[in-house]
Amino acid sequence: MYKKLYLIAILSVLFSFCFLQTSKADILFTNKGDEIEGNIEKVIGDKIYFKVKDKNVEIYDKKDILKIMLLVEKKIEGEDKISQIKDKELTAFLNKLPTEKEYPDAGYLTYLYERTYALNNDMSSTKTTRIVKYVFKERAREQGNVRVSYLSDREKADIIYARSINKDEISYVNDTAIQDASEYYYYPQYDKLRSIKFSIPKVNIGSVIDYSTKIDCQKHDVQYPFFGEMYFRFSEPVVIERLNVIVPSNIKINFKAFNMSSSGEPKITKIGDKTKYSWEVKDTKGYVYEDNMPPSSSIFPYIAFGTADSWDKIQKYFGGVLEKNLIYDDALKAKITELTKNASTDTQKVEAVYNWLVKEIKSVGVGMYSYSYIPKSPVEIFKTKKANALDKAFLYYAMLKYAGVKADFVYFVNKYDLFIKDLPSIKQFTEIGVMVNIDNKKIVITPYDDTLKYNEQTGSLQDVYSLILTQPYNEKTSIYKIPLNESDTNSSLYNIHINLDKDGNISIIEEGKFAGDSQAGWRSYKNYTPEERDKSMEQLVHDIHPNAVLESYTLKNLDDLTKDVVYEIKYRINDYALTAGGKYLIFKIPNMEFSAYDVGKPVRDFPIFWSTRYKSVNNIEISLPQGYKIHYLPQKFNLKNKRLNYERNYNYQNGKIFFKDAWIRDTLDIPVSEYKDYKTEKEQLAKSSQEWIVLEKE
Repeated sequence: MYKKLYLIAILSVLFSFCFLQTSKADILFTNKGDEIEGNIEKVIGDKIYFKVKDKNVEIYDKKDILKIMLLVEKKIEGEDKISQIKDKELTAFLNKLPTEKEYPDAGYLTYLYERTYALNNDMSSTKTTRIVKYVFKERAREQGNVRVSYLSDREKADIIYARSINKDEISYVNDTAIQDASEYYYYPQYDKLRSIKFSIPKVNIGSVIDYSTKIDCQKHDVQYPFFGEMYFRFSEPVVIERLNVIVPSNIKINFKAFNMSSSGEPKITKIGDKTKYSWEVKDTKGYVYEDNMPPSSSIFPYIAFGTADSWDKIQKYFGGVLEKNLIYDDALKAKITELTKNASTDTQKVEAVYNWLVKEIKSVGVGMYSYSYIPKSPVEIFKTKKANALDKAFLYYAMLKYAGVKADFVYFVNKYDLFIKDLPSIKQFTEIGVMVNIDNKKIVITPYDDTLKYNEQTGSLQDVYSLILTQPYNEKTSIYKIPLNESDTNSSLYNIHINLDKDGNISIIEEGKFAGDSQAGWRSYKNYTPEERDKSMEQLVHDIHPNAVLESYTLKNLDDLTKDVVYEIKYRINDYALTAGGKYLIFKIPNMEFSAYDVGKPVRDFPIFWSTRYKSVNNIEISLPQGYKIHYLPQKFNLKNKRLNYERNYNYQNGKIFFKDAWIRDTLDIPVSEYKDYKTEKEQLAKSSQEWIVLEKE
C-alpha cells in the first residue's frame, strides 16, 4: 500500500503536538538559527524529545524552538531497504545492474517505461506512469527532476512514490522537494495547466531512479475525450516500454499502430468486467539527434488510442457550440464596421480585419490542449485584448462573418503531428484557423503571428489535415487537406551590385525581396531596438567577411503588413581581391559559397525533412575596374533531379560580370536510401561554388 500524499505545512511549536506523525525526518529550527535534522520522539509538557540524526535523543524547551517542519515522504510502505523491495522486475534489474561497457554512449538507461490508462464506467480515468532509470553520466543526474502536468479543472496529479536507490540505501522524496504550481499564472484568464514538480534526492552516477505518478481525470466527454498516445523510442536506450489501456468491456476502444516492428496488435486480457490492451517493446536503442529530422510519428514506433467516436458527432457538437458562442455587442460591431468601411471586396475585408487583429490582440502562448478546445465569446476576447491562438482565430472568424465574408472555422494538425482519420478525436488537433475563399482559392488563415501577411502560411501548417467545424458534416469535404504552397510563396530574391576597384577593394549594395517564412524572419526585426538592429546588421556583414564594414542599411515596412519588407544594405570590404604579380586580381563573389553543412555526416540514421518548399534567387552585377579583362570565368553549373534543382550562370558584357543562381527546393524529404547520392550532389555543388574569378590587366 503506497503512502497517500500529504502536504503538511510548517508547524509552529505554539500549536499542540498531540497530532504529530512519525516521519522519516523532521527539521527543528531553534531561535538561535540552528537547523537540526532528526525525528520527534515524544512531547512531555514543555519538553520536546528530538532524536538528532546519527546521534542521541536531545531534549529541547518549547521556548527555545522557533518551529518544526514535519517531512512526509512519498514512499512505498515497508520498503526502506533494498531487501524489502517486492517488485520482481525491479529486483531482477537491481541484481544485475547495467555497465557503461554495455551502453558506452548513453547518459542513462531507462529500464522500465510503463504507462497505464484506466477508464471507468462513469468515464473517469486514471493515467499511471512508472519509470525506472539508471544513471551512467553526470549529465544524466537531472533525470531526478520530474514534472507532471495536469488540467486543474478536470484532473488532479499525485506522486505515488519517488526514490533513488544507491547500493544499500533507499532515499525517498519528501514534501520539501515537491511543488504544485501553475504553469501560466501570468495569464490569469488561461490559468488551468498546473504541474507537480519534484526532485528525487541523492541521484548520482550509479543511482537507480524509481518513481510512479498518476493523473486522475474526473470525467471524459466530447470536449475532453479519452484519448492517448505513446512513442516507443527515446534518445537514450530503453529495456522495456509498455503501454496498457484498460476499459470497461462494454466500451469500444479504437487504436492505431505505426512503425511497429510487429503487427502492432495488442495483447488482450479480460480482468473481471474490464478489458486490458497491452503493447510492449523491448531493447530499443537510443539515437543521436540529426539536423532536419522528420516528425517522430513518421519514424518511431507509435500507438494512439481512444474511445469510439465519429467526425460527424464531433463536428455537430463543436459546430453547435461555436454558433452559440458567436456573440456581438455594440462595441465589437462598431469596430468591425470601422475596419471594413472602405473595403469593397471580401479580400480587402479579410486583410483589413487580419492586420488589425494580429497587432491589437495580444497573443497568449497557451495551446488549447493546455486550456480548452472551446473558444471564449468574441465579446470577451475583444474586451480583454488578449487571446490564445484558439480565441484569436475565433474572434477573426466572428468579425469576418459579421462583415459579410463567407468563412469557416477549422481545427487542424501541424506537420509534426500525425492525423489519424480512423481515430476521431478533437484531441488530435493542435492548430486553429479560418478558411476563406480568395480569388476562387481556399486559404486557411492563422491570425496569430504579426510577422506574417494574411495570405502567408508558415511551412509547418501546410500539407496537413483539418476538420471544418462550421459546415454540415460531409464525408468527402469536411476533412480538408490544406495544400502545400509553391516555392514562390516562401522565397528570397536578392539583387546585388558589386563595385571592384583596381586595388582589390569592393563595395556592395544588396537589396532583398521576400515572401512567406523568409519575409516573416526579416519582419521580426520590428521587435528589435535600434541598437539591437544595428548590431545584428553589423554581425550580418561580418559573417560575410571578417573585414566587412557596414556603411548603411534600410529596413522598411516592418510594421506594415499591407506591404512587403524593403531591405537594402551597403557595406565594403577593403583588400578583398587577391593580387598576383601586379597583373591579376583574383576573387570570389562574396557570400555566394554554397554550404554542404546538412550532409556533413557520412551516413544518416533518419531521412532529411523540411516543412516547406523554398526558392532562393541571386542576381549579381559586378562592375570591373577599368583596364582589366576576364582571364578566367567559372563555367555555368546545373543540377536538376528529384532531390535538387540548382543552376548558376556567369556572363561578361561591357566591363561587367553578370551572375545569377537559383535554388529551388520542391521536395520535402530525402530518404535514407538516397542520402548518399544527395550528399555527393551537395558536395559537388558546394565545391563548384568555390571557384575563383581571375581578372587580367590589359
